[in-house]
Amino acid sequence: MSVCPTPLFGKNEGPFVDRKEYIKTFETAVKNIGSKNYSVLVYYGVGGIGKTSLRKELLKKLKDQNQSCRNKFVWTTVDFSIESHRKVDSFLGILKSELQEKYDIKFHLFDIAYASYWQKVNPQIPFSKDGYSEDSIVTDLLDLVGGYYFSINYSNVKKIVEKAPNHLNEWWLKRNTDIKTILDKEPSDLRNLLPAIFARDLDDYLEKNSKSAIFFLDSYETLWEKEEKGKYNSRDEWIREIVANLTESALWVICGREKLRWEEEEKDWSNYLDQYKLEKLPDEDALNFLNLCKVEDEEIQRVIVKGSEGVPYYLELAVDTYTEIIKTSYPKPEDFARTHSKIFVRFMKHLDTQEQETLKIISTLRFWNVDILRALVNTFMTGYSLTKLSELNRFSFIQESEGKFQLHPLMKESLQAYQSQESKEDVNSFMCDYYTKKIENMNIKSMTIEHETLLTEAFFHAKNALATKDLYKWFTTFSNPFYDAASYQLIIPMYEEMLQIIESESGLEYPFVTTILNNLASLYLQIGKYDKALPKFQRALEIEEKVLGSEHSIVATTQNNIAALYDDIGKYGEALEFYQKSLAISEKVLGSEHPDVGLKLNNLAGIYQMMDEHGKALELYYRAFEIFVNGPEPDYKNISVSLSNISELCREIGEYEEALELNKKAHEIMEQLIGSEHPDIATSLNNRALIYQKMGEYEKAIQLYEEVLEIIKKTRGSEHPYIVAAENNLALLLEDIEEYEKAIEHYIEAINLIDVIGLEHPYTALTVKNFGSFCLCTGQFENAIFYCKWALEYYENQLGPEHPDIANILNNLAIAYLQLEVYEESLPLFERSLKILETKVGTDHPDYKAVEVNIQDIKTEMKEKSNH
Repeated sequence: MSVCPTPLFGKNEGPFVDRKEYIKTFETAVKNIGSKNYSVLVYYGVGGIGKTSLRKELLKKLKDQNQSCRNKFVWTTVDFSIESHRKVDSFLGILKSELQEKYDIKFHLFDIAYASYWQKVNPQIPFSKDGYSEDSIVTDLLDLVGGYYFSINYSNVKKIVEKAPNHLNEWWLKRNTDIKTILDKEPSDLRNLLPAIFARDLDDYLEKNSKSAIFFLDSYETLWEKEEKGKYNSRDEWIREIVANLTESALWVICGREKLRWEEEEKDWSNYLDQYKLEKLPDEDALNFLNLCKVEDEEIQRVIVKGSEGVPYYLELAVDTYTEIIKTSYPKPEDFARTHSKIFVRFMKHLDTQEQETLKIISTLRFWNVDILRALVNTFMTGYSLTKLSELNRFSFIQESEGKFQLHPLMKESLQAYQSQESKEDVNSFMCDYYTKKIENMNIKSMTIEHETLLTEAFFHAKNALATKDLYKWFTTFSNPFYDAASYQLIIPMYEEMLQIIESESGLEYPFVTTILNNLASLYLQIGKYDKALPKFQRALEIEEKVLGSEHSIVATTQNNIAALYDDIGKYGEALEFYQKSLAISEKVLGSEHPDVGLKLNNLAGIYQMMDEHGKALELYYRAFEIFVNGPEPDYKNISVSLSNISELCREIGEYEEALELNKKAHEIMEQLIGSEHPDIATSLNNRALIYQKMGEYEKAIQLYEEVLEIIKKTRGSEHPYIVAAENNLALLLEDIEEYEKAIEHYIEAINLIDVIGLEHPYTALTVKNFGSFCLCTGQFENAIFYCKWALEYYENQLGPEHPDIANILNNLAIAYLQLEVYEESLPLFERSLKILETKVGTDHPDYKAVEVNIQDIKTEMKEKSNH
């Protein structure tokens, strides 16, 4: 028996043997960097065959070669077994941080782009210097503004450069146009550009310093870990994009279980992929490995080599077994197994009970850290000493990264089979409670990315710990704050999974399936995915009416949700019908003073307001306000909504001072409840900007509109219909103050989203109507005719032929024809506009009199023309 020290701070790597032909391919690829546009070296094979060990050995070879080549190479490694590394923005952030720390590479352009992107997709999360070096421009920006909530904009970046050393001035001259373009991008576009921006910074460094870059990607197969719809090659499409942006100065070394199939997407990839399958370790090399590990008994060696069948994982596990035995006795051949399955059993046999139980417990987890391990050992009383927790890391099958520990997938699979179902359920239940306690009573204004991770892990364990009904109750409770915080993209996939779980069990249609359907539909409604929302609302309504009957408060709520969807897409007739049905049921079932009645009164009033029936709308708004104020306890959230609605109506009828005062009261209440960067805050600020615009305070309005756009992009995404509305509002204001070049930029941004939101969306009609008016104002008469006709068709279909907006469009269209002297087209349009104005505003209204003058002028021109 030999005596060996216990590693305190980790473990020594096992010896590496054989794989000489694979090492040779790597050395050749390194030597040939620059000879092809792209270089991708792939090592693939079954789990446990030694891909990670090979990758580590290649790194050692590279370090040795780099010293002899005067540090010609820079390199870094990313392990995809860590789930957070599988997103393009996180992946690039890791590459940047490691290259920056190891080689002092400056990623100024990428830092700006990544920080801007991060801000736009993470609303309400305070910005941190973490991940940015002391000399990063982003760090300087934080210092400049003196806080964590700030805007990354062109002028602030310019201020930093002006104060910086000369080398930044040179960089600024080269990149300032790129910076302006980057900062103007919407989040989805910016995310797509991150690989190219990263490559631009790195290429600058490599070219200036005559170096090459080598990237090692491990556990590549985990990109396919979760089942998702779509083509096989879509899962690593973003990797191909990154490779394509770093050309001949880079080598990519990829280790995974499967051969890459990139040539299926683009045949040209076959010219750049060199792929090698790792075969089983020859017996000679397996014996060499055992000798290096001091396993020298020939009979024991023969048993281990036969049992491992040339798979390094099982070979290393046998060595782990040998190491455990030798602590207390002399190993014998019969201590070692002759098949893969028995190798694991023999290994477990030679661990003490405390270690066995601890390993079984942690096999239930996706990862753990020291705090989690300590909590598990205490709770499940495995008997493992808390002072020896780090010793678990001595085993070959435990890997550490970023303070988190993971089991080798094959060991995890074996341990799970070794663990009782009851024990698995107990561990999952404990971990669900562990993570849940960290997110309960959470203040949505202080939510961070860490909270999102906690919910993700809690959901994973809850699925494996709770019965379906209990899981439903847990999920709807603890996902709700994330809905309130507008973390829609995080919880939508969870809701989709919940729907599948509940639908798989019979007898749960109501209320379980219906609630999930309604909530999921509401989430899709929030992000503007109406085509996904409507069928789910309709299915929920069908189930509810079948189970509860047609006159039930829950049926009324779903009808209200459907009405809201129709309202959003401009189908006001359908919206009015569903709002009226919903209100009638609620008043009958709940009574006329119930808070739900107040909500429905607000919604119905909104439709009347859209239809310019201001008297009906104002009456309903005040009814709702009284309900919320006079309830058992004041409902401040809905008091704020009611004040905001009345403010908007006051603005529309020209009572601007009253409108502004009500808006500020509503906004103050709202901000106290939900923070300063929430979609509802954007709506409130937009309404205030409209008021300031009407009052002629244009600078205040412009500032607010820009803030609105920023909040909407962060909270709802870059392709939400509200982006179109906000761009329209800002463009209209700029047009009013004759800033035509700036106005057209915002109109174009809105027009570019028409394909996304659809031709039938009301904001599409709003955009083409406003742009038609802009073209008229700037003398583009033929374009004005095109866009006005488009808008006219939509508004006639949705609002009817007598709506005041129709009169406005007809008037613009008539003026465009008048300017082109096409009088026979212009005259009937003016006459139709005049007829609508007479009905709606009366013959004394200035608009009516202006059209009358135009008609008279046309008739005069036509008469003179006929006389000639």
